[in-house]
Amino acid sequence: MGIGRRKFNKKITSLERKLCRCRSKLKDMTIMSILDKKSRIVVKIGSNTLTHSTGKLNLRRMETLVRTLSDFCNSGHEIILVSSGAVAAGISKLGLDHRPVETERKMALAAVGQAELMQVYERLFAAY
Repeated sequence: MGIGRRKFNKKITSLERKLCRCRSKLKDMTIMSILDKKSRIVVKIGSNTLTHSTGKLNLRRMETLVRTLSDFCNSGHEIILVSSGAVAAGISKLGLDHRPVETERKMALAAVGQAELMQVYERLFAAY
């Protein structure tokens, strides 16, 4: 199991903890049984989850996410994906080696990166 997978699993564990705050009601339920009872699932993915430590998009992790979300969608759930990562995708697309501090540059990178990110998601979701 690579280091990226561990970080991904930590994020999933964090989600499980948030969903199980009310332990008295949910004692014997697993995370999947909780999600199976919901018709709409909102998933928020941050830049750290979508990128490697180099700042470039982690396509393997994105594919795993898309496969999982598609499976939920195929089983009748409405899935809403809220994704960060536009600035990181812009940095990757333009081949920059660092994240700028100026707001105007970040906004420009986000504009470039948003289109790139949507193309990646579109290609990945089209496979499922």
